[in-house]
Amino acid sequence: MELFPKECLLPSSLNYLSIWDLPNLKSLDDKGLQQLTSLLHLQIWNCPELQFSTGSVLQRLISLKELGIYSCGRLQSLTEAGLHHLTTLETLRIGSCPKLQYLTKERLPDSLSCLYARRCPSLEQRCQFEKGQEWRYISHIPKIVIDDVLF
Repeated sequence: MELFPKECLLPSSLNYLSIWDLPNLKSLDDKGLQQLTSLLHLQIWNCPELQFSTGSVLQRLISLKELGIYSCGRLQSLTEAGLHHLTTLETLRIGSCPKLQYLTKERLPDSLSCLYARRCPSLEQRCQFEKGQEWRYISHIPKIVIDDVLF
């Protein structure tokens, strides 16, 4: 599976979705997920080819409270995912994405209370306390944990 189906076969009332072990999944940016307006939790695990493009379906998940992205080896940026549009997002967890460098080009939403990043060396460098290029976009988040260090 490289793309999700264009028509959503999942019920719009679904509130938890976990996507696991899809080695060929390149994108979630098809219209197949945008009808999941009740989705509260989205977890993405071990999708090594995953990338996000402009107009990402993530920014249409208007109820999303928690997003986790783990072991997506080619993922370099979340800027196109439109995280700043997720005004209900409370927790963002990112782990084992070694090429990930960029979270956003804008301040992350004020609703975000926890940001966790682990084993993402390029991103960790960019999120350094008061020095990293991403710091201005995340400094308002009450709890920031990067590689087990609380900021």
